[in-house]
Order: sequence, then structure tokens, then C-alpha cells
Amino acid sequence: MSVSYDGRTYAQGKKITWKDGLKAIYCILHYNLPYCPTYIQFVAYLFVGCVAGIVNVWVFLLLYSSNLPLEFATPTAFVIAAVVNYLLCIVFVFRHKARWGNLSEIVIYCGIFFTGAALDLLITKLVFNAGNSPAVAKITATALVLMFNFLGRRYVVFPLAGKGQW
Repeated sequence: MSVSYDGRTYAQGKKITWKDGLKAIYCILHYNLPYCPTYIQFVAYLFVGCVAGIVNVWVFLLLYSSNLPLEFATPTAFVIAAVVNYLLCIVFVFRHKARWGNLSEIVIYCGIFFTGAALDLLITKLVFNAGNSPAVAKITATALVLMFNFLGRRYVVFPLAGKGQW
């Protein structure tokens, strides 16, 4: 049996718009990504990590071009990018307060964050001292710290077991 559909027009009272489509996509991501397999979460985290990475590099280059020392520009850019990363993580990829309360989650996140910041600074300095430009040094460090950040967030900060078969 065939099915026909004749949707209402805006004049007839249709109330759904493209904004509702964006809300639907947000809900699909927000309520499903925390329970996805790890490899799907990593793909979603790549988006979050890329946005935070762009913020990291942009802020670093802005500060470094303002004649601030490398030892100040690198961690400052990393802190700003970490805040962006945390906010995007709890909005899209991971479940906020999955195992820990607010304070515990933030303390654990800060532990992962400071370890990542130390790695970021170490790698940036090593690559820069090897004769590369500051941009190449920062991009290299950002890419290498990405995997550490994902694993730390997935298994330590926001540990959430899947709900059986996804």
C-alpha cells in the first residue's frame, strides 16, 4: 500500500525551521556520542580537538608575535584551548559528571591538563630548538598531545561504559 504525505505550508501553520534541524543534530550527538564505541568518540573528539588546536595555535602565534617569551605564550595558549576543549567535550562528546562530581571532575581534568601542558611545552621547545619555526613547533606539539588528551578524557576524566550494543 502506498503512503502519501502532503506537508503543511508556513501559511497553514507549519512551525518547523532549519533551526529545529540544528537542535535535532545537537540532541543526536549530545545523547548518543557518550555511549558510542571508542573509535567513533575519537572521530568526534578530533573535531573538538581540532577546534581547540586551532585556538591553541592562533592564541600562541598572537602572543608570540607580541614579543612574549615562548615559556609564557605556550602555556597561556594551552590553558585557553583547554577551556574550549572542556566545554566542547561536555557539550558533544562525553557525559559531564559521568563518574565524578563537579569538583572531582575538574580536579582530575586539571591533572590531565597539567600533564598535557607539560608535554605540550616540552615538545614545542624540543621542536623549536631543533631549528623549526614557532608555528611548526606548536602544530607538532598540538598534534602529538591530541591522543594523550583523548585517552585521558575518555578513560580518566569522563569514564562511561557503553550501554551494551550500540
